[in-house]
Amino acid sequence: MGKGKTIVDPVDRRQYLRMKTSVPVEFTIVRLQGDLPGFDWEKGHTCNVSRSGLCLESTRLRESTIIYLSRENIYLELKIYLPGILEPIKAVGEVAWHQEKKGEPGQFIIGLKYRSIIPSHLTKVLSHARRKKHDKRKGSMSSVMLGITFIMYLFDCILNNSVRLSSE
Repeated sequence: MGKGKTIVDPVDRRQYLRMKTSVPVEFTIVRLQGDLPGFDWEKGHTCNVSRSGLCLESTRLRESTIIYLSRENIYLELKIYLPGILEPIKAVGEVAWHQEKKGEPGQFIIGLKYRSIIPSHLTKVLSHARRKKHDKRKGSMSSVMLGITFIMYLFDCILNNSVRLSSE
């Protein structure tokens, strides 16, 4: 984990519900200090989002990005690409923590706290996550309803056959 950004148990610090969702994100380090060189945009995707921030994952980070993530007061400029929305959602987040994924060298997860995001854009991000969560539930409920319907059909068949057998 980054120096000065160790979190013993991130769950204890959460104030808002995290919603799992995966959408593409591009990010770069915001240059607030004169010693930061120019950075290219990195690519990743969200792991989860909340009203206060998000967690993103990147499969490849430049060495210079990894070094700067360990510093204090590092901000990332974000472009969040939601399906069906032409322009990316733009935001700035402060790096709260980062770590290399266990057992997956070169893959990093980064926890960010929003520092700048237009409220209506945050609403779009959260709505997308809720919709995805609802769609998953609806899909599993559809499977349950299909199963119940099938069991009722089988039960009906058994009753009809037993009625026919008894009337013969």
